[in-house]
Amino acid sequence: MEVNYRNPKIYLLSGKARHGKDTIAGYLKEFYEKDGKKVIFSRAGKYIKFYAMEMTGWDGSEETKPRTLLQELGTDVIRNKLNKAEMFIDRQIDDIEIYSYFYDAIIVPDIRLPREIDSIKEKFDNVVTIKVERINFETNLSGKEQKHSTETAMDSYEDFDYEITNDTLEKLKEELKEESGLSGAEFCHKGGFLMTTSTLEDAIKACKISQQQFHEQVVIVNLGTDEAADALLFKLPQFSGARIVHMELPDLPPMEWDGIYGESTLEKQEWKAQIKDQVKKILKSKPEAVYVQGDLFAVYPLIHALRKRHMPVLVMTEKDGEQKIVRIPSGS
Repeated sequence: MEVNYRNPKIYLLSGKARHGKDTIAGYLKEFYEKDGKKVIFSRAGKYIKFYAMEMTGWDGSEETKPRTLLQELGTDVIRNKLNKAEMFIDRQIDDIEIYSYFYDAIIVPDIRLPREIDSIKEKFDNVVTIKVERINFETNLSGKEQKHSTETAMDSYEDFDYEITNDTLEKLKEELKEESGLSGAEFCHKGGFLMTTSTLEDAIKACKISQQQFHEQVVIVNLGTDEAADALLFKLPQFSGARIVHMELPDLPPMEWDGIYGESTLEKQEWKAQIKDQVKKILKSKPEAVYVQGDLFAVYPLIHALRKRHMPVLVMTEKDGEQKIVRIPSGS
């Protein structure tokens, strides 16, 4: 192997057990290798698995995985009792640094904690985060295993670059082949940013189909249905021909009132889940920006969540008696 720093793309995949992280990781690996690139899987949980293999004689297979022991080792013992929460993260960072001299892409297909993502992104620039979710999947994990922090810690994490909904693999392949007319079509992300085929000929055909059918139109979401703002938005050069999608602000959550003072009765996780669903609805339109106007209590959580997703947020202000559109700066 040639030894030089390759500044590899680092893919961090997160999702619950058996939701398809390894499947998506396999597609990414295949995508790079077809282009002659070198790829390696660097699993975040491999060191805990080594302990379990030595302790139980486990052969490392998925079918006989001692999941409860793995959870107890990683969280209950190493993170909580020994207070070594950063031990495996530091090792993972060391592995990535070493592999960066040999590989063009490094795939970590088993991210379980927000801190794992944050630490790697703090150290490396070329990082892509992907959430893999399998809808209506009936897990075979026990109730205790499902509630463990390694299965729930990422539930409220929102700062993914991409979210992939994984359905039955064979069903997806057949539908993709039928829709595209390409017998070699194997996978296409719902956002259209990634597709794999079994032959170069079908890959070229897929590119031609994309060029023929793709017609970009800028979309702005007007949140709060202030139609009077539409005319101002159209005056902005980058949005002169845009399509404006109007959405109503969400209803107030359940409240507990004491005179003029009130507090939401939602639990923190319920509140986060509600905001997450609202943001997903907004982003489904694939907007270039979101214009927001309305009650501060209703709009602030959405503005905060949208900015975390790097979505430009526009609001109206007034200067010298004239209405203006301003963009809320990053980090606000």
